[in-house]
Formats: sequence, structure tokens, C-alpha cells
Amino acid sequence: MLDALGAREASACFDRPAATSFKHVSPAGAALAGEVDAGMRSTYDLGDVGAVTSAYVRARDADPKSSYAPGTKLSDRIARQLALMEGLRPTDRNAWLSRLTDVSMVSDGAIPFRDNIDVAHGYGVRSIAEPGGSLRSTEITQACKDNGITLTQTGIRLFRH
Repeated sequence: MLDALGAREASACFDRPAATSFKHVSPAGAALAGEVDAGMRSTYDLGDVGAVTSAYVRARDADPKSSYAPGTKLSDRIARQLALMEGLRPTDRNAWLSRLTDVSMVSDGAIPFRDNIDVAHGYGVRSIAEPGGSLRSTEITQACKDNGITLTQTGIRLFRH
């Protein structure tokens, strides 16, 4: 509940429709309304979409397992479009995910294991921000170098539980 409330409040900070992602009461990502590319249209069987739906779809590209809130009440038409996204077959979802590129990933806590980086790279992640400072930070830094990922260690831990 707190993640959804935080996402709704953060979405209201933008001057156009936005979808924001929260994990553990901390911001994890955001996307603004904009163009929905042909791959997303095909994957989700979308025709013309409104601004709120485009923000949601774009946000889902980067982090499909988070709590999102567009900060506005969804119309029935948009709600139906969003419901289609949840019904993807695993093969369709994997094909869609394999086309992602230039994704940024943010972690509110230190990334614990190298395989997190290897998997993220497979989903198109090309830049990561995380607090650093864990016992395995050297491994994480090397994994990013090995995968051509830009790593920024913020020194700020936001993980709140």
C-alpha cells in the first residue's frame, strides 16, 4: 500500500502523465508519457493509446515487477489495455524482453550478487545506480565492466525495511 501511495505522489510531480515504480517504500524508476514503439504495440496488442497508458507501458519496459501508479483514475478503455499486458504468454513476454535496449536500473540497496548484473544485461540494462559498499561491491563492479554496463555507486542506501 505504501509503495502505491508513494508512486502516486511521485507521479504527480511531473508536468505530464507519468508512471512511477516503488519498491520497499523507495523510488525505483519512472517513465513519462510518450511514443509507444512498434515492439510494445505488437507485444501488448495496442492500437492508439492515451498519455497515461503510454507512460505505464514505457515504465513496464524497464521494471516489470514493480508497483506502478499513474496518479490518475484510469478510464475503462485504458484499464482494458493495461489488463492485456498482464495476460502475455511467457514466449511473447520473453520475445518482448529480448528487444529491450538502453535500460537503466536503480537499486535502493546494494546489489548482492554478480548474477544480478548478468541477468540485468540480458534485459537490456546499460546503466546501473546502486549504493555500493557491500562485501561484494568489487564483484559487482567487475561484472558491470564485463557486461559493458555503466555503474554509479551513490553511497546512499534507501532500503527501508
